[in-house]
Amino acid sequence: MSNHSAYCGGLHIASLRACVEMARLMNDTNAVDEYEVWLKLAKKSYEEKLWNGKYYNYDSSISLHHDSIMSDQLAGFWYLRLSGHKYEDFQKERVDSVLDTIFKSNVMAFGNGKLGAVNGMTKSGELEIVSMQSEEIWTGITYGLSSTMMMEDRRKEAFLTAEGIYNTCFNEAGLAFQTPEALTRDAHFRSCGYMRALSIWAIQKALELSKLEAETNSSIRTDYV
Repeated sequence: MSNHSAYCGGLHIASLRACVEMARLMNDTNAVDEYEVWLKLAKKSYEEKLWNGKYYNYDSSISLHHDSIMSDQLAGFWYLRLSGHKYEDFQKERVDSVLDTIFKSNVMAFGNGKLGAVNGMTKSGELEIVSMQSEEIWTGITYGLSSTMMMEDRRKEAFLTAEGIYNTCFNEAGLAFQTPEALTRDAHFRSCGYMRALSIWAIQKALELSKLEAETNSSIRTDYV
């Protein structure tokens, strides 16, 4: 990873939004103004240097893998969405396009949806083999991705993606009480007991948030009528 990247860039945007909100809570108008300028610049750079029309490139380098499809490219959006934000910093149309691409490439094209979401796939639809990490399915990343799908009203895709990694870890590998950080499609795994898998609770949060938003929208429509 070098230059601007989808993963780090998205988290940078999310962190700047968090700074804006914290400054507002502290009534620090100077800090709000400053962080909003940085946030605007970060979003402009992110879109101009990484968006390719369907998803965000892995990074903005000239490497052969710069346009790889990273399953965790919406990590920043995921954080903000779980925090109660919607599309202030990430365009809904692009979020939808990214989720479509990841589900098709990193979930369904890899193991026919039965393994979870692999970290990296090439633009041509092949497994990205540039590093050990790109060839792996990360348990926590898959659950986080599933919760993002859930919040974007993609329940079928969300549960299928989560089911893949759950079945692989617990039923196939027998790692119910030592959930690994990473697995490969040839049954290798590493880092048992890794904490990232606790992101499975984000699915519960996503379900609660989706229910709340549905009830709010229903109330708004009723009030309007």
